[in-house]
Amino acid sequence: MTRYAAAIDQGITGTRFMVFDRTGQVVASTYEEHTQITPRPGWVEHDAGEIWAKTQRAWSGGPGDRVWTGLDELRANWGVDRVFEPRWDETRREEVYAEWKRAVARSRGWVQGA
Repeated sequence: MTRYAAAIDQGITGTRFMVFDRTGQVVASTYEEHTQITPRPGWVEHDAGEIWAKTQRAWSGGPGDRVWTGLDELRANWGVDRVFEPRWDETRREEVYAEWKRAVARSRGWVQGA
């Protein structure tokens, strides 16, 4: 049985769905572009509903159809080879969390008056 790895790359301009074989070669790829909403110079916004719809379309209209014969085959072969679990010590975890909180505090009020 051939096994594949699938990836979704959510970028600023669009969504890419790719399927790789065991050697890392791209078997199939699809790209769906997002609408760029520019409410004022230097700002770009996106519609979350559109991003979700494009993600679904990138999957269903592209590589998924060429690699798997249907949802039943995909379900039968779906598996998680490994789960990402950061292994940070308590000090590093607290440093990252503190930086995240500072970033959130800096961004408060950015959208007021937009």
